[in-house]
Amino acid sequence: MKGFAALGWVLPIFLYFTGLPVVAGEAGQPAKAVLMGRGQLVAPQKDDRPGLDGTIAQGRALNRDYGLTAPLPELGRTTVVSVLDRLDRSLMFAPCPGNSKLFEFAESTNLLVQICIDDTKNNGPVYWMGYGKDGRGSLTVKSNENFEFWNGGTYYSLERRGKGENSYIIIGNSDGDFRAEAMLYYYYPCLEEEGCLEW
Repeated sequence: MKGFAALGWVLPIFLYFTGLPVVAGEAGQPAKAVLMGRGQLVAPQKDDRPGLDGTIAQGRALNRDYGLTAPLPELGRTTVVSVLDRLDRSLMFAPCPGNSKLFEFAESTNLLVQICIDDTKNNGPVYWMGYGKDGRGSLTVKSNENFEFWNGGTYYSLERRGKGENSYIIIGNSDGDFRAEAMLYYYYPCLEEEGCLEW
């Protein structure tokens, strides 16, 4: 992942937001992500705790489908976090646009999300690629800053959390209604030479 060297700032920011220690621990390989059907419907939970991403959602109420530490029915545990190198690339629903490369991958009960980044130039574009697992379609949104994505009045982002907590795919609108769908699996780039954390 030499191409991501220009993005060396991302790992410290990622570690800050997740609260992860910098030293990597013993890491077992998580279960392979599989495309699953719709999960059980549960009543959204109101959470007034601000998002930790520094995103536009910060300070706003998030309607989470599952609580921060609630086990997800499909897994019996919270979000599985692993390094991007462990992702089965056949799970990608489309190639990254232009010169961009896969930077993050997330799967929830209803969505697949690919964050692709063009690291060939400073401030290269970042792409949000979302896919509805029910087959209703996909969406690609381009951004040049903060990993925040707008498509008209709809906002998209990821909330990355620490060990023992669920991470979320956030979708909101300009009216301030933000929905957070818990990730089953989250894959991120390992930028440390000594290893990266997984759980």
